[in-house]
Amino acid sequence: MALTALRPTGNRIQAPARYAATLPTPSGYRAAWLDSGTSALALAIFAAKARASCRPNQEVILPAYGCPDLVAAAQYAGVRAVLVDIQPDSPLYDYPLLQAAISPNTIAIVAATLLGIRPNEAKLREIIGDRPIALIEDSAQWFPRDNSQTFFGDSVVVSFGRGKPVNLLGGGALFTRDELPAEVLTHVQNIAEGNFAQIKHELRRLTYNTLIQPAVYNAIERAPFLHIGVTTFHALQNIHAMTPSIKRLLDSNLQQYASQDLRIQQQWRVALGSLPPGIMIDLCQAHDIAEDIALLRYPILIKNPLRRDAIYARLRDEGLGASTMYGQPLIGIEHVDSHARLFADDKNAADFSARLLTLPTHKAVSSQTIAQTIDIIRDCISND
Repeated sequence: MALTALRPTGNRIQAPARYAATLPTPSGYRAAWLDSGTSALALAIFAAKARASCRPNQEVILPAYGCPDLVAAAQYAGVRAVLVDIQPDSPLYDYPLLQAAISPNTIAIVAATLLGIRPNEAKLREIIGDRPIALIEDSAQWFPRDNSQTFFGDSVVVSFGRGKPVNLLGGGALFTRDELPAEVLTHVQNIAEGNFAQIKHELRRLTYNTLIQPAVYNAIERAPFLHIGVTTFHALQNIHAMTPSIKRLLDSNLQQYASQDLRIQQQWRVALGSLPPGIMIDLCQAHDIAEDIALLRYPILIKNPLRRDAIYARLRDEGLGASTMYGQPLIGIEHVDSHARLFADDKNAADFSARLLTLPTHKAVSSQTIAQTIDIIRDCISND
């Protein structure tokens, strides 16, 4: 067993820059700066509710494979989450099923950029047509690196939480094309932040930067009582505005993200291409992900779910930063079924979650990491 371990995602959080009175907002959007991406999604759903107030039993459509925070946001906003299955070998919606799932109660569709795979806006707009349904872009796991990369949603949810592309240990944003109705903004609570709270957040930043070092992360990952990497449902309690401590971190960490070296993910693409054909799907290749898209993780699908489990166990023992993401379809996560209903079935989401393996792309990954990972995959598939 390895003495060190790579984390699945995340770089060091840069020291705070001087507070900026004006935070960066994408062209064509207005911004609400909040305490989390979950809060941002809840606020987006509140806005969709306000614009569809005459519809009873309001529902929001979510993908059947995703983070349980999506359901937590819907539950907080007082709407029913409807889970729609994804395509085979893809985290994107099964579009015919999505079309069938829309009802007179549907007020919004949440489309997520997951694993660097961007939703098909044209197809989603075609399905929505002229119906008064909001298209909410969930961009919690992707952020533009320059002006050539843009959002598409009527509203866009961004997260700056731990393990996100721009990690500030908290915070989120809701970008909207239209001004948020006044009654929607009443859901946002402002909390004064004193000097002690700012010092506490700086200590959290320094502690995080220490904990992600391979020797330290190895110890905390293997502590069973910490539940590192376990996906659970957490109900949203409140929506708060972003604190000054998090705002101070935004500028320096956006710059770090924009200048991120993408050679590691390019090396993964080349190395995975050397494996025998037919044993796995490189999702970046399959979805034609542009090489200038910064990946939070490098995603592949292993042909055989049992072989995926064996590969993951070996990679985890060697501390190589592999992950199986959520591990199961959304409806299978504890407590989700109390706040959501599944439309039809989720067979593709179940298959996807059983075969998905992600590989780390952060600064601590080396050529040796990649070579060792490829050797383990080759060894595990030799018995297929």
